[in-house]
Amino acid sequence: MNIGTVVAVSGSLYPTVSITVTGAAGFSETTQATLDTGFTGSIALPLHMVDRLGLEYVRDRAVTLADGSQRDTAIYRGSVMIGGEWQDVEVYCSGHTALVGMRLMYGANISFDAVPEGKIEYRSLDLPRPRWPLHRG
Repeated sequence: MNIGTVVAVSGSLYPTVSITVTGAAGFSETTQATLDTGFTGSIALPLHMVDRLGLEYVRDRAVTLADGSQRDTAIYRGSVMIGGEWQDVEVYCSGHTALVGMRLMYGANISFDAVPEGKIEYRSLDLPRPRWPLHRG
């Protein structure tokens, strides 16, 4: 199933997929999110989207960013559809862009052509959802 395209911006490539997010109040929004293999959570959304969707606040959590710095971020509860499948997720409140992380990609084969306008394909591996967190070992 085609779930997005690779977007070229200023000489950089961004694998961008379409996701639909729903909160407990029933509000839904479809947006474009960048696949981020360095992000271990499910999804991150900008605060303005979290507010519009009326997502339920869960707690704050310390997170480590790509540059090694740490900060606290708010975690919300929501549901997300990607590849035709709904999943209940923790939504991290992020800066300015929507991100899809490795927890949401778990159990899928995702491939893309790393060229501008390259297609992004999603295929479920039909694995049971794991109990989180997964550990190296």
